[in-house]
Amino acid sequence: MLFGTSGIRGIYGKYITEELAYKVANVFAHESIVIGRDTRKSGLALESACADGVVNSKNYVILLGIVPTPTLALATVKIKSPGIMITASHNP
Repeated sequence: MLFGTSGIRGIYGKYITEELAYKVANVFAHESIVIGRDTRKSGLALESACADGVVNSKNYVILLGIVPTPTLALATVKIKSPGIMITASHNP
């Protein structure tokens, strides 16, 4: 697993798990967080885990569902909240 300026990267189910998504979202939770995802099957489970992590830290979530990464970026600016994009980005 890699954790750096381009995000957290690793193989889903091996390094990237719902438990990790929950913990990361819980630690980085802010007053509100915008979450978006791509169309991969793993996205819904990771989105749910992130949302749970944020809510359990007494914050609230704005779920965008399936969106392109630039849409999430625009939403963070408009809403003035940090964001989490769940995507394999450059991978098919």
